[in-house]
Amino acid sequence: MRLFSISMAPVLLAGFALAPRGAAKTALYPGPEGMQPSELYQVKVNGAPSFVYPVTVNPTGEYQNISGPGAMTYFDFEGEVTVEITASREVASASVHPLSRGVKAAVHGRAVTFTLTAPGNFVLFFDGSRNEPLFVFANPIETEVPDRDAPGVFYFGPGVHSPGLIELGSNQTLYLAGGAFVKGRIKSDDAQNVKILGRGILYGGGYRKEDVGGDKFVMFRNCQEARVEGIILLDAFGWNMMIAGSRNVTVDNVKIIGWRMNSDGINPVSSEDVVIRNCFIKSQDDGISIKGMAAAGERLRNITITNCVMWQNWMRSFVLGGELTVKSTENIVFRDSDIIYSGVNLKSAGNRDAALSVWNVDAGLARDVLFEDIRVEEAVRLVRLALFKNKHSRQPEWGHIDGVTFRNITVLKGPAAIELSGHSETNLTQNVTFENLEIEGKLIRGPEDLSAYSADPFTRNVKFAVTR
Repeated sequence: MRLFSISMAPVLLAGFALAPRGAAKTALYPGPEGMQPSELYQVKVNGAPSFVYPVTVNPTGEYQNISGPGAMTYFDFEGEVTVEITASREVASASVHPLSRGVKAAVHGRAVTFTLTAPGNFVLFFDGSRNEPLFVFANPIETEVPDRDAPGVFYFGPGVHSPGLIELGSNQTLYLAGGAFVKGRIKSDDAQNVKILGRGILYGGGYRKEDVGGDKFVMFRNCQEARVEGIILLDAFGWNMMIAGSRNVTVDNVKIIGWRMNSDGINPVSSEDVVIRNCFIKSQDDGISIKGMAAAGERLRNITITNCVMWQNWMRSFVLGGELTVKSTENIVFRDSDIIYSGVNLKSAGNRDAALSVWNVDAGLARDVLFEDIRVEEAVRLVRLALFKNKHSRQPEWGHIDGVTFRNITVLKGPAAIELSGHSETNLTQNVTFENLEIEGKLIRGPEDLSAYSADPFTRNVKFAVTR
């Protein structure tokens, strides 16, 4: 294992309080010493200051490294908390997303206030603009803090650390305490029982994609029984997380803010029994992209995404594909999640990607796919199912899409275009069901109810149904 320095400073829980039953518990974490807070916003939680980090976001739909300002704060709580924001300028309105959580903000000049009664990951927009967002990550109270002196535990306390590459082997735990700001990247190969836990931040701003030899920001390869929980990933140089050729992996309450090109969120590749839940992903490429590449393994099955919040200005929020060299997929589920915004680069005539996608550029069979209970606040393009070839194709033969269900999909704002396409009489996109699809308050009973719909001659057995 590569050696790196480990801070032994104690965890500081500024404002931590054990309150009587029915009252609030809060854990507020210190900002790293020497780091300047955001100039955009100040935040208090139940009257106590919560450090606000300056973060970078790409405010455009361009596939370029275009940086814009944003801010982020995080804390833990149980019960009920009031969040008070002081903006650097007067604001007329503020909205708390995802809207499905029903959190309403009160605005008085520069002051914005709202109340939370349950943990969740949120972003605030001001004056109807997605520019200069404030991310608020409200965690549950932390319950699993390892002993820093236990064998196999690598512990980073509050403060700035620069370990570089962190390599994790079997039965090892990496812990990033609240207030930790770790400049590095993580890799685990051929390992079992690996954990990455905490509330701290892993920061990738010191890397360039071309300098890491194909590695990703957080990378599991041929691992079993791995878990990532609670941490924040900022400024990845490429994919934020890759789970390749692995089994029994859980990613829970991981928050991602990516702005650079190719900053995919979480990508399971040729893996099985993977659960991704309670995550927040703002990326400048795909949010969660499930792929099958034979070099990583022959199985792609039992992948479940649930209760995630997505925001992609460019590319897809949830996608199976495009690389699918595995023989077949099985039990791919995207469920009970929110998409704040899914956009496309309208300047690119070839960019027809959509929030919910299955696209196959290889010879595999994309089957047994379910999108269910997805709440979309705004989508330029909603669905794309397609067979085609591009620079990512690894097989000359054409593949198939057979058996995709969209159930209880709600879109608040469109146009929410739908595009379905196959390739030939022997390479079809078929057996596609839309059940209880609702766009801008209207239940869709057939293609004639859609403002933008296309299906080519190699698309078969497409059904629309209303069952509520």
